[in-house]
Amino acid sequence: MLEDEYTLYIYTDGSTYYRPRKSGVGIVFKYSDENGEEKIYEIDNAGYKGGNIIQMEMKACTLALIEARKNSMFSKYRNVVIYSDSQFVVDNCTRAEYTWSRNKWTLQGGAPVANVPIWKEFLDAKNKLGKPVEIQKVKAHSKNIYNKRADKLAKKSAESPFNKPPQVVQVAKKFSKKFTEKGSVKILGQIMWIHIIQRQYQHEHKIDRYRYEVMNSDSEYFECIDFIYSEIYMKRNNIYKVRVNENQDYPKIMEVLQEVNRREWIEPKEAGISPDE
Repeated sequence: MLEDEYTLYIYTDGSTYYRPRKSGVGIVFKYSDENGEEKIYEIDNAGYKGGNIIQMEMKACTLALIEARKNSMFSKYRNVVIYSDSQFVVDNCTRAEYTWSRNKWTLQGGAPVANVPIWKEFLDAKNKLGKPVEIQKVKAHSKNIYNKRADKLAKKSAESPFNKPPQVVQVAKKFSKKFTEKGSVKILGQIMWIHIIQRQYQHEHKIDRYRYEVMNSDSEYFECIDFIYSEIYMKRNNIYKVRVNENQDYPKIMEVLQEVNRREWIEPKEAGISPDE
């Protein structure tokens, strides 16, 4: 018997594979029937072409709320509790509703919030449900059988990527063997050579968000992969000599000094990143 027969418990999870990139969602409902007996209801969702793990964790929560509203089997429930193993989702759902959405979807330092359309979908589903929704953390890969089942469903979903990507992202092959780490490059007004790996247009703010790798072999940030914003259009897979701002909270390209095609790249001897160059 459930701890509260008038609360609908939902376990959600997301999954992402690479080469080729494909993603999926897993959703498990735990509820009590008219006799007070515990029941389980699962959804088989098709996956997505592209996508990343954060987007899938958020999508899973959104789709769960949509199902909770439309399925007559769940009409008697007064409250909804979503269990997610994504600390990012748990930490930011309230922030998205009460801070970001009221601050033109910008972070405290002025940078655009990522995945705004997906956050808006989540808040729309939550508002249309019309019931209190609480999101709690469940440990990833824990012994919790419902979390394990949601994980399996998410992986199964990713194997059938019939849906379009949550957002269109252009990606190129990187040189570096390092993983992307936000904030790994300190933004100090320097000049540096960067290779554009990924471009994603932020419609809400009318600016591009680029994932890049540092190409200066003499730099302490050589081969680091990070994110930066720019109102100056740059081609994916090309290499640029750029001057950046001095705002670590909102890293931005201020000037493009030179452009080189990836196939023609030979590191210039003067490719240092001194701010005084």
